[in-house]
Amino acid sequence: MLGYGCYVNKNIVYHFNPLYGIVENYQDEDGNYELVGTSLWDFAMPMIRYRTQDYGVVSDVDYGNKNDGKRWKTALHLDGRKQSCLITKQETPYFECSLPIDEILWDYVKIFQCVQNVPGKLEVHVVPNEKYSDEIEQKIITSLEEEFSEWFDLEYFKVNDIPLTKSGKRRLVVVNHDFNQKD
Repeated sequence: MLGYGCYVNKNIVYHFNPLYGIVENYQDEDGNYELVGTSLWDFAMPMIRYRTQDYGVVSDVDYGNKNDGKRWKTALHLDGRKQSCLITKQETPYFECSLPIDEILWDYVKIFQCVQNVPGKLEVHVVPNEKYSDEIEQKIITSLEEEFSEWFDLEYFKVNDIPLTKSGKRRLVVVNHDFNQKD
């Protein structure tokens, strides 16, 4: 899939180039729409109906795309990636891009990460910076509980480091359970 984003009515939509590949939706058993792609420009082995683990709704409606009158499929919004999808106490998906992160965190924390080992429970790992104190820790915990307690049972951990992935990045969300696992 090859696409680009543009603004339509103050929202970003994503247009997919039909010469490069075909994009469609696969609706999973929970009613979520996953993007599925088939490549058309591949000299070796094409990807056919490749499940991307990216979630969003694809539409055939032309949303202001300037492509010489051709109709391109458009994603009206992208919800997030399955591997970054937390499961709430209500057993509903909670995508990484929906995380409300309080600004107080960035003033006193070097690195922040949410880890979910069991659906409905969320571990918050922080690496404090030099301005961090016990008083600030209590403010952060209170703020996180106000933001997340409706969705998750929280545990707070102060750690020395958060490891990098194989590609040298740090992930905001780590999910260590099967997407459909129930407690």
